[in-house]
Amino acid sequence: MNITKLHLGAGRLPWKTVSRMLLAILTLLIVLLTNGRYLKSLFYSNIGAISLSKSVHVSAFTREVCSSHDLSLAVLDRPKQWFERSRTLDSSNRSAQRGLALVYLLTGDWHSLANVNSNDPAPSPQIEYMRGIALRELGRLPQALSAWQISGAKPCWAKLGEMLLIQDRLDDAQYVYGHMVEVYPDYPEGYYGLAAVFDKRGLHEKSLALLLEAYKLDTRSYKVIVGVGVQLYQLQHYQDATIWFQEAIRISPTSAAGYYQIAKTLRAIGDLDHATQYLQKSLQIYPSDPAALILQGEIYEAQERYCLALRYYRLALKSTDLGSTAYKRIETRMARVEKDCPRNE
Repeated sequence: MNITKLHLGAGRLPWKTVSRMLLAILTLLIVLLTNGRYLKSLFYSNIGAISLSKSVHVSAFTREVCSSHDLSLAVLDRPKQWFERSRTLDSSNRSAQRGLALVYLLTGDWHSLANVNSNDPAPSPQIEYMRGIALRELGRLPQALSAWQISGAKPCWAKLGEMLLIQDRLDDAQYVYGHMVEVYPDYPEGYYGLAAVFDKRGLHEKSLALLLEAYKLDTRSYKVIVGVGVQLYQLQHYQDATIWFQEAIRISPTSAAGYYQIAKTLRAIGDLDHATQYLQKSLQIYPSDPAALILQGEIYEAQERYCLALRYYRLALKSTDLGSTAYKRIETRMARVEKDCPRNE
């Protein structure tokens, strides 16, 4: 056999080419063998990933977007150790960083998670997504928004705003949604959230303007259409509000909010019979809705049908969604109508 020629399929390679290939392979082996820290780091991060997949059978990304995780699982200690050893050998190992970030997320170690990848000039979107959750939990809202902007996690902004609204932190919610509108001008959730802030502040004209912007971006959004109707109701534009609520019912005939809101509007203009018709449809969908039950009781009370009013007030009292203020209001109304019930019905 002629060792100066090497068969490769149907062709032949000259010895000079073969020698260059062998030299390249030898050089690669030398580089790999002398860079043992890199190989060990890669090996440890892979072992950590395998250990993590065996310890936790569901990825954090399959859970509800942007929710908090506080599992404190002892089974995560082993993969954590592998990832830490990998990162110690090679701090630029992205696999080790992602693995550690996921471990910190699952165990609720917010301070450690916030510092993962924090100085990387080209940060990983996955890691920034998880860092944003940690920064949110630590109350560092501007940094959380920056992290989520890098990761492209727009729903995280919306969920953060919702949380702040529930907590009545209106200044913070306005900050989040205001930046959301600037960064994602084509995303309707920012306008909708900012409108909710202005609604809570009693600035209904500003809220309406923002909802109309959201509607331009999504003409089939049920909650946006209902929101427009609610703001028109607050501004006492009852006929226009009715049109928007009817559109909401057309888009989602199985949702209770549209029927309830149109009933509330009809009651405001004195059309009590039609208001009752819509309320009954609302209650067919959501029988324990305390707002609808109270409204129906008030309509019957206004029509001097006191026994029916009493019945709906009692149903409202059984609702688990009833607040303490509404509870006291119903008790007061019940005391008033109970005296007239036997004589009238």
